Amino acid sequence: MSTASVLTGAAAVVLLLLAHVMRAVRHSFLFARDEVPGRFDLLLALSLSYAFNAIVPLRLGELLRAGFIAMRLRLRVSYVLATVAAERLSDLGAVSIIVAVIAARSEGLEGPARTTALLLLAAACALVALALLIEQVPAFRRMVWQAASLFNDSIRIGIVELLWIFSRYVTQKALTRPRFLLTTIVMWALYLGAYALFASAMGIPTSVISLGLLGAPLRPLLGELFSGGLTRTGIALLAFTSIPVVIVLAFGAVRHRREIRVSLDYVRRFGLMPRDDTPLSMSRRFRSSADYAALMLAHFTTSREIIASFADDSMGDAIVHRILPGGSDAVTAVVESGGLLGIRKLAMDAAATKLVEQVDWLRAYATRLPLPRVAADAWNGRRYHYDMPFSTASSDFYEVIHTVDVERSVQTLGSIVDVMCAFHSKTQEGEAEEATIVSYLDRKVRANARVVLDFVDGVLPTSYTINGEPYSLDEWDCLLDPHWLRAQVSQRGTAVIHGDLTIENIIVSPEEPTGWYLIDPNPVNIFSTPLIDWAKLMQSLNLGYETMNRGGVPTINGSSLRLVFARSNAYALLHGRLCEHLHSRLGVDGMREIAFHEIVHYLRLIPYKIRSAPQKGLTFFACASVLLRRYRETSG
Repeated sequence: MSTASVLTGAAAVVLLLLAHVMRAVRHSFLFARDEVPGRFDLLLALSLSYAFNAIVPLRLGELLRAGFIAMRLRLRVSYVLATVAAERLSDLGAVSIIVAVIAARSEGLEGPARTTALLLLAAACALVALALLIEQVPAFRRMVWQAASLFNDSIRIGIVELLWIFSRYVTQKALTRPRFLLTTIVMWALYLGAYALFASAMGIPTSVISLGLLGAPLRPLLGELFSGGLTRTGIALLAFTSIPVVIVLAFGAVRHRREIRVSLDYVRRFGLMPRDDTPLSMSRRFRSSADYAALMLAHFTTSREIIASFADDSMGDAIVHRILPGGSDAVTAVVESGGLLGIRKLAMDAAATKLVEQVDWLRAYATRLPLPRVAADAWNGRRYHYDMPFSTASSDFYEVIHTVDVERSVQTLGSIVDVMCAFHSKTQEGEAEEATIVSYLDRKVRANARVVLDFVDGVLPTSYTINGEPYSLDEWDCLLDPHWLRAQVSQRGTAVIHGDLTIENIIVSPEEPTGWYLIDPNPVNIFSTPLIDWAKLMQSLNLGYETMNRGGVPTINGSSLRLVFARSNAYALLHGRLCEHLHSRLGVDGMREIAFHEIVHYLRLIPYKIRSAPQKGLTFFACASVLLRRYRETSG
């Protein structure tokens, strides 16, 4: 081999190394800014995968590459695999074009090159189709979840996380951003330049070298090089592809030298380092692994997909510290944004419209009730969210009741009753018309009772037991009778009401003059009787709604339904005090009507639970059954 050939071959090796470096730089663009690996780590991982793929088929070296990066930098393996898969998807498109050009311009290679180009293009299309199915077809996501459920929880979450992150790279056009595309063009220009120089040094057509290195991506390189025996060309190709790996290892010994750091600073100025506006990765948006698992469950089972919105880039840099329990179509979470903690409520479609109504109500009555300040709100497509300040000195009333001396909670409850009574009195809106009351009973009672009975009819027989006590679905017939329902409502007075005055919507805060404030109003009600607010407090304290909502699900054995009514002693005490407060103000008739509206509240809750968590739907069906019987026994 002549000196010129040796120099040309050396130049080819340099270009190949530079192409690998550009690949590592390009790969880094797919990581979130707080998780970007060092370029040398990516380059080293790439070199290890090349070495492994040279021996083992099916490109299993990519698994080694992802595992090395994840282990070295303490990232989730599924997340790194998604970045590798996305990067290789872009290569499928580029290589299919390159091979197609070879097929068009090279005599004798048309057949193999054309077949390879078509296979690579088909693989790229299949991966894009997979991403679109995951992002846009809920039924397909459910199928993926069911398939992944064959494995344990950890593996299942890893599988769906890999697929979801990969699909987001495709659908959010991460692979077509200008910086990524420019780096891809430069990278492949370097690769093709390296192949051309090597081919020139060996006296072989560039198309032969290119097709040999690119045309069989699933077969090991050593097998391809020496399939015809030990040849001069095969040995030269082995040296050509292997020398960059050795150079990378040598580079590692000196990569911390000052001049290298200076050169990296120079590269950064030209935009080859990730900018600060790179969004956070999905996993880093959730401080709790349980909440992150809930995110995957919600997205792939489409049971409560609004949770998945917290992983969307439209949420900015919001980090979810904790998803709070709740019983609506909205999601409430403690989030960190801009270094500050806040409470974010998020919903979509019709539920988003209700959040807008909440914000309007909170702003309208901010000077008349202890309410949180709405710090910010925004629409993002079909989604709407608003933020409230979060104080570390504040606690939800449920936690205070069960962790602090109960007398403090008794005083807080008394204050709430006094303030809300005064508010109802000052905001009276006259008596409701007959048509309003009839509409309320038809839509909130009869319609929901039908939904509940249709659901339960497929789960329980007409005669069933709750903790051994016999019940019958026939007892629910009265909830379908418009005449019986109308007879239960005698107080027609209306006022401005909170509408969702449960214990979980009361925040105890020493920073408030009253010592507490209210969140999450439901201001739009067909029939805005103040009794609805008192019935909401009863919903909490009577059977222990918050504990039931946080607790386990019932067990079913034939017609037998068993569950724990887990009302605490503190709740029982507060329930007694609440009854005293309300009885002194509203009398026996008022207490009876509050009990009726409490049943209505459960009827409004159960259909939502049936949609989002059917087992919980059975829990609250049991609660409604108990309350309905008690009401019929005491009120006739």
